[in-house]
Amino acid sequence: MAENRSSKRQRWRLPCEIVYDGGRQRSFVVDLSETGLFVQTGARLRPGTEVEVRLTLDRRPAPVVLRTRVARTKQVPSHLMSVARSGIGLRLLDAPDDYLAVLADLKSGAR
Repeated sequence: MAENRSSKRQRWRLPCEIVYDGGRQRSFVVDLSETGLFVQTGARLRPGTEVEVRLTLDRRPAPVVLRTRVARTKQVPSHLMSVARSGIGLRLLDAPDDYLAVLADLKSGAR
């Protein structure tokens, strides 16, 4: 399958909290880039839904807050959960400077 993302994703597992209309859930970011990220979650959100992502990072005193929109969803049957991840692909609506600094830290090996 051809890669059609506008930015190369960095694989990284980071704790986060997602906040959406009607709920909130602790989750994990699986990969991220300048334009989007994939969050491992069982939350069933439709494409187009706005989601706030709060990244918790070791070196930052407060979470980095991202405004995103669901671009795609991936649902995996429960019997395949050990080999595949359910989750949501999110497109950034804006990329705050703190987030870009996080990406630079990850690329350089710092965290």
